[in-house]
Amino acid sequence: MTALLDMLNIGDVVASELAAAGIPDGEALRAAGSVGAAIRLRDSGYDVCKSKLGGLEGAIRGIKWHLVPADQRAALWRELEELTDRGSGQARPRSSHGRRGCSHRRPRASSFR
Repeated sequence: MTALLDMLNIGDVVASELAAAGIPDGEALRAAGSVGAAIRLRDSGYDVCKSKLGGLEGAIRGIKWHLVPADQRAALWRELEELTDRGSGQARPRSSHGRRGCSHRRPRASSFR
């Protein structure tokens, strides 16, 4: 059994999100595939951005996310969007900091004081 935290691109936050979404280890992630895992994350209420999807794909391939060719990352994103948004008529919810995107992003500190 491969622990999620032993995989490239998977940190504490993503590992806990995956586990909560029913993907407890590397074998389950590989079986679900990056898009399948992303759908399960969204269905469990977690944000999935392009970077997180690329990270999941990279983890499955055993490479850093930025080494997944850009055209393949784009194709995965299109597939995810088609499977989750087509015909729903609803926008994805905003993250806790008011922007659409991943939960791993934090708001920038204001430069104004």
